[in-house]
Amino acid sequence: MDETTLDVIATRLKARGKHPFFLKVLEEYLDAMNIDDYSNVLDMGCGTGVATRAVASRQGFSGKIKGIDLSPYLASVGEQLASSEGLGEYIEFQAGDTRNLDINDGEYDAVLPTHW
Repeated sequence: MDETTLDVIATRLKARGKHPFFLKVLEEYLDAMNIDDYSNVLDMGCGTGVATRAVASRQGFSGKIKGIDLSPYLASVGEQLASSEGLGEYIEFQAGDTRNLDINDGEYDAVLPTHW
């Protein structure tokens, strides 16, 4: 995709990530997962890292989270947002295809799906 289209997508994802209803649903989902109990989390198809950053910013979460997105542009936006929010030390963003990951069994305690 061209950069203009990616900018529109990134802007839309950022707006959705601030919507009160979405934030409430995401918080309930993460609570139900007991996400704070995990030390190594993978967010597949992270986009700009809305869910990735939500996990890292939780008071009870002290682990690390990796966000992977097919778009290097969106992963870069996620990295910039995490850094500006003071979450850079807890999050790693990477461009990649989540259908073909080079990860070991047991490497992650929890995985967030691509639907956020």
